[in-house]
Amino acid sequence: MNLQLTILISILTSLFFLLIVIFIVDFKKLKTSENYKLNILKNAILQEKNITSSLKNKSQKIDILQKKTNQQLLTIRIKVFNLEFSLSKIFS
Repeated sequence: MNLQLTILISILTSLFFLLIVIFIVDFKKLKTSENYKLNILKNAILQEKNITSSLKNKSQKIDILQKKTNQQLLTIRIKVFNLEFSLSKIFS
């Protein structure tokens, strides 16, 4: 009886330590794979931030170019109006 109890305790202890080792190995694999996934997400977020920053800069450049173009168009309109006025005074 005592021998059977000792064998049972040793088997249960062995199984317990085996389960602990299996859980530790599984946890390390899971940790590695999750770190890899987190790094992929981190890189994707950084890429999106760079794209957002780039688009903001392009948007600002477009606004500046639009303002310059509008200013040049106004200048051309004024010059055409002045030329038209001058020609009308000359020929009238």
